[in-house]
Amino acid sequence: MKALKAFQKKNQTWSALLTVTYSLVLIFLVATYWIAKVQNIPMYVLVADPAEIAHKPPYMGLLSQIGILLWSGTLCICWFTASLLGKDKIRETRIGWSEFLWASGCLTLLFLLDDWLQIHEYTPVFLGFASEPSGVPRGLQNSIEACVEILYFSIFVAYLWRYKSRIMQSNVVPIIVALIFIGISTAIDLLPHEHMRSSDLLEEGSKLIGILSWFNYFFLLCQKHLRQKFI
Repeated sequence: MKALKAFQKKNQTWSALLTVTYSLVLIFLVATYWIAKVQNIPMYVLVADPAEIAHKPPYMGLLSQIGILLWSGTLCICWFTASLLGKDKIRETRIGWSEFLWASGCLTLLFLLDDWLQIHEYTPVFLGFASEPSGVPRGLQNSIEACVEILYFSIFVAYLWRYKSRIMQSNVVPIIVALIFIGISTAIDLLPHEHMRSSDLLEEGSKLIGILSWFNYFFLLCQKHLRQKFI
């Protein structure tokens, strides 16, 4: 009887997971079709590989793509560990650390979407100032980007304040390194491009080091808690 109940419970968990994930994919596919129709965008542009669409070599945007992979890896590590710690019998671990990792995953998702979809670059377009970022005056572009960056920074400061006790219980060096290098990359991005013609490698390289440091922090933190739980 106990084995049967355990089997039924496991099947319920799998069914819930499959239902949610496949439903999200279906919604995303329907939304993609709707956007293509409403915005008159060729479906090929929305579904094909960017390098193929642009007729560029597959290594186009190599550093940027590595950064996206690191953001995605961090997100998965945080949410996977949070889901396991959420079932811990110790309340401090179940609520405290699990909540921290869920919130960290959400913050990482925000950074991932901005880096992947270039939200800060395209905000002037969303606001109707131009049809593409290149059509926005550089001064206005920088001002709007700065506002978006300030918003992100405010969210990050609120996150640090809310979970400061958790962060101080861990090794904060990787987070400090991440802040320094992502800050350098952001500052370079906001500088007039005519004065920073050779800044691409410095900007993207700094961002990559920052993202890697963010990944390292959560990799080591999650590894520590999973070892305590299972080893």
